[in-house]
Amino acid sequence: MECVLPCVEDGPSCPAGMVCYAKRCRQLCSKQNEARVCASGESCHVEPDATSGVCQLDF
Repeated sequence: MECVLPCVEDGPSCPAGMVCYAKRCRQLCSKQNEARVCASGESCHVEPDATSGVCQLDF
C-alpha cells in the first residue's frame, strides 16, 4: 500500500520538492539522488529525454 497526496496537474497543489504526476504528488528525483530521496521499495522513474523524474513504487 502507498500513501500519496491527490493533486491536479494544472495547479500548485503539491508541497515543495514534489510534483503532480498521474494525479498524485510524487517526490522529485534523478538517477544520481535516487537512493537519498526515494523511499524503500521505490525507484526513480525518468521519462526518455528527461533529466529528472519521480519516485514510484517498484512492482
